[in-house]
Amino acid sequence: MTGGKRGEWRADARRDRREDRRPRLEALSAGKGRQGDPFTLRWVIGHLIEETSRHNGHLDIVRELVDGVKGG
Repeated sequence: MTGGKRGEWRADARRDRREDRRPRLEALSAGKGRQGDPFTLRWVIGHLIEETSRHNGHLDIVRELVDGVKGG
């Protein structure tokens, strides 16, 4: 990364860290759910954590079936 590009990147990072640039957890999505209501950022983040946990659990079950080791 050249000096000019690095400086540009740092300026962008400083701008994005400002309080007024941070998304609010109650911000509403442009898309709508099944009932026609928008999602909040809080709901989206919670849903991503839940889905990731669920899929990790599924992978753990598959791994146990393959190697026979329970847990760990």
